[in-house]
Amino acid sequence: MKELGLAELPVITVWNKMDAAATPDILRQVAATRRDTFCISGLTGEGVGEVLEGIESLLQRMMIDMHVLVPYTEGALLGELHSTGVVRDEEFGASCSCSSATCLGTYSV
Repeated sequence: MKELGLAELPVITVWNKMDAAATPDILRQVAATRRDTFCISGLTGEGVGEVLEGIESLLQRMMIDMHVLVPYTEGALLGELHSTGVVRDEEFGASCSCSSATCLGTYSV
């Protein structure tokens, strides 16, 4: 990953085919000791919900708290914040406090 310049990207590890594992309980115990590691079965769907929750948790950890002033002409950006971030407070004058993984440096207050 380092050679590709991807060393700083978050990683979620998913072990598939738990339905075919000889010792699935042991694999689950090992996975539980590793950060962001999940066991699933693509065949039965076992563990898929936990992977989705893990992705959500990872994305929340990546969000950056900020206070931004969004011009009225950039209303679509405010809509994007509502759909991809967490808007905690909003004043019309288009100012808001939020957490987002989206880079809004231009609008930071």
